[in-house]
Amino acid sequence: MKRIILLLFTGILVSQLVPAQVIFNFGPELGVGISSFPKSSASTSVGLSLNDKTNPLIGPLGGFYVQMIINKILLFNTGLQYEISGQRYSSNETGTDASNVSYTATAQQDQTFRKLCIPLSIGITFPVFKVHLSIFGGWRGNSFLSGKYYYNSVSTTAGKPANITTFDYNPVSLTSTNNIESFSTFNNQFFFGISVSKNRLEFALNCYFGSDINYSDNTLVSAAGAEYKNKDYALTVRYRFYGFRSHKVKCNVFALAN
Repeated sequence: MKRIILLLFTGILVSQLVPAQVIFNFGPELGVGISSFPKSSASTSVGLSLNDKTNPLIGPLGGFYVQMIINKILLFNTGLQYEISGQRYSSNETGTDASNVSYTATAQQDQTFRKLCIPLSIGITFPVFKVHLSIFGGWRGNSFLSGKYYYNSVSTTAGKPANITTFDYNPVSLTSTNNIESFSTFNNQFFFGISVSKNRLEFALNCYFGSDINYSDNTLVSAAGAEYKNKDYALTVRYRFYGFRSHKVKCNVFALAN
C-alpha cells in the first residue's frame, strides 16, 4: 500500500513540474471472473477412502471505467463494477467404522456472493508493435450486497436409515451474537493487472487478493464455520470512448482543487 501511495504522489508531483498532455477516456467494461482455480484431492488409508474437490463459480463482471493518461505513459484508472463470485465444494467419504460396519458420507457446500466494487489503480502504458501494453496495480473496495451459503450432507450406514442435513442462509445478513459470527460486508483487495489495447478496445487481466472472510451461523444444526476466499481473477474487455484531451498544458492538480 505504501508503494502505491508513493507512486501516486510521484505521479502528481511530476505533473506539477512538467508540461503535460492529459487524455481522459471512459466506457463500459464486461467480463468474467473466478475466485479460485479448480482443485481436487484423494486419500486412502486402512478402511477409509476420501475424495474432495473445489470448483469456482464462473461469474459475470460488468460496469464502467474512467481513465486518465498523462504524457502518454502515466496511467490512472477507476470505475464501478458489479460482480458475482463464489465457489462449489464437494466431498465423498467411504469406509468402515469401529464395529466394522461400512458407511458412506457425502457433503456439498456452495457459496455465492454479489458485490459492488470500486477499483483505483496507477500504472504505465507504452506502445509495443501495433498495440499499447499497460501494467498497473492498486486497491479495490468491495461492498457485499447479498450472498447465499448452501450446505447438504448425506450419511448412510449399512442397515440404518440415511442421515440427511440441509440448510441455507444469507451470510451477508448475519448479525454477530454468541452463536453467530457475522460476515464482513465491506472489505478491500489489492490487485495488479495487465492490459492490451488497440483503437477502442482494451483487454485486461486482473488478479485481486484480500484477507479471507470467516463467518458462521451456529444456531443451525451441524453448521460448521465457513470461509470465503477473498480472491478474484478477472478477464475483461473495455470499449473506449474518447473524452477530454489537452495538448501539452501545465497540469496543476492542486490549483484545480482550490
